[in-house]
Amino acid sequence: LDSDRADSTAPQSWIQKHRLSISRSKPCVEGLFLEILGDKKLPRLRNAESASSKCKSHFQKTYLNTEQRSEVTKRLKSFFVNQLPKTLLDEAQSRISMLNEIIKCIKGDIDPGDSTTK
Repeated sequence: LDSDRADSTAPQSWIQKHRLSISRSKPCVEGLFLEILGDKKLPRLRNAESASSKCKSHFQKTYLNTEQRSEVTKRLKSFFVNQLPKTLLDEAQSRISMLNEIIKCIKGDIDPGDSTTK
């Protein structure tokens, strides 16, 4: 979940029952993508007023080649395939704790009893 949104999370008992781990990306998932890619503008964007909207806009313009919100979802698959190869994710996993947590969840390496909202 993006930390800039006021999404409510499910009760802890429900999260554990369904073996979920809920984390919040700061300021948003686009910021995580920029961090994985080593985007040099990220430090400035994270410290800006409206950090989330600036990260989203920069990511969309730079990596998805669009400013149209309706095009973002269509272009994400191509972005994942072409710009986030396994070698980059493996390297980034060692320096980005959020990515490490996501990959561990995908692999099933997180004990559901340890699932927490962050």
